[in-house]
Amino acid sequence: MSLIDSLAHKGISIVEGIGKGVQFVGTRSGVIPVQWQHDKRPGLVWRVPEPDSIPSSERITIASIFSKHQPIVVREFERAIVLDNGKFFAEMPGGAFDIAKVPIKGVIEIIWVSMSQSQHRWGVGGVMSADGITVGAFGTLYLQVVDATKFVLNLVTGQQAFSDDKIEAWIKNLVMGIMRREIALREIRALTAEREGFIESCREKLAPLFADWGLEFKHLEMVELNLPPEYREVVASVARASYARQTAVLNAQTNAEVIQIEAQASATAKLMSGSADVQIMALMQAQGLDPVKMETIKVLMEYAKAPSGNSGGALISGDLYKPQVFAMLSQTLTDPTIPSDVKQVLRQSYPQQTALIPAPVQSTATPHIEYIPATPPKPDTQPVAETQTERALTEEKIEQMIDSLDMQLSEGKLSETLYNRLREKWETKLAKLKAV
Repeated sequence: MSLIDSLAHKGISIVEGIGKGVQFVGTRSGVIPVQWQHDKRPGLVWRVPEPDSIPSSERITIASIFSKHQPIVVREFERAIVLDNGKFFAEMPGGAFDIAKVPIKGVIEIIWVSMSQSQHRWGVGGVMSADGITVGAFGTLYLQVVDATKFVLNLVTGQQAFSDDKIEAWIKNLVMGIMRREIALREIRALTAEREGFIESCREKLAPLFADWGLEFKHLEMVELNLPPEYREVVASVARASYARQTAVLNAQTNAEVIQIEAQASATAKLMSGSADVQIMALMQAQGLDPVKMETIKVLMEYAKAPSGNSGGALISGDLYKPQVFAMLSQTLTDPTIPSDVKQVLRQSYPQQTALIPAPVQSTATPHIEYIPATPPKPDTQPVAETQTERALTEEKIEQMIDSLDMQLSEGKLSETLYNRLREKWETKLAKLKAV
């Protein structure tokens, strides 16, 4: 048996043409249908007959309904419960109905029920959590009437008006009991980090209880969790300490990376410098340069790196080796047998001293060649002797070079083998000059 047939069996018939609107029904019937005017009768329920507190001109009574053919309109979001002497008789869904033929001889009541969703405040305080922190919480609970008959019989009962506030007062103790229990089972961190789990647990406990009253648990929101100021300060201190620790770690990592980069750059520079020295020596060996000259160039390269020199390879005033080094540099740069690449490196190492050494003059004129018959040399012919001034100057330079070798040996700048070789060379040359 369908719902319409069941209602018809109880004397409640649906009015034909309801699909065309309530005003059509009123026009056809000659009367205005009775319907719940929510703006004038706010709340979740509306009961007919209305109480005597309402003016008679506006009051709707059962007698006026049954005095003539009177349609009853129930909107789609409403349900209408018919009571016979306080007992359930029928529930009418959305539509327009005629109850003139209802076989009721006693007291008849009609209660409209709104099926819309309602929201209700909740709050608890002074609850001790699982970790011993006293907290409170408040929020909003959303409910909806899904079974109008259960709602009227178990919750509304004989009340003439029923509002959201009355539901809130009715369920207050129930909600507070469940909330206290769920908060007491959790630690504070779980409540703040796992709110969805808390809400779902509350749903599992409250939904069956609300269902007995015809209500459906829709949603629960925790607006705020009230924590003691002392606990908030401790949490803030821990957060600041964690932030400071993370900042220190990041700074240490950054400093370590900077040191590593600088160390790599320094090592690369030293490697490149050493590689340049090796390339110079290899170049000089490939061109068959005199080993003694190679050692001289090596000494100049090492001296240019010594701390006694300032930037650019310049020699500071008062340097005991300045004359000797300058002499060695001058001799090397003016030596035509030294490769130009090697000279260029020396010029870069001693820019200030190089500027004081005059460049060798090269004649661009075509030399005049005059043929002179060869004359056999006399057996006792001797090389043309140097002038007395040039010889004295050369002897002084060689003596300075020998003194320089002694100092470099004492400072560890020369090996003993190299020192002996160079000293023997300069002493031999000095002896030849003095013998002339």
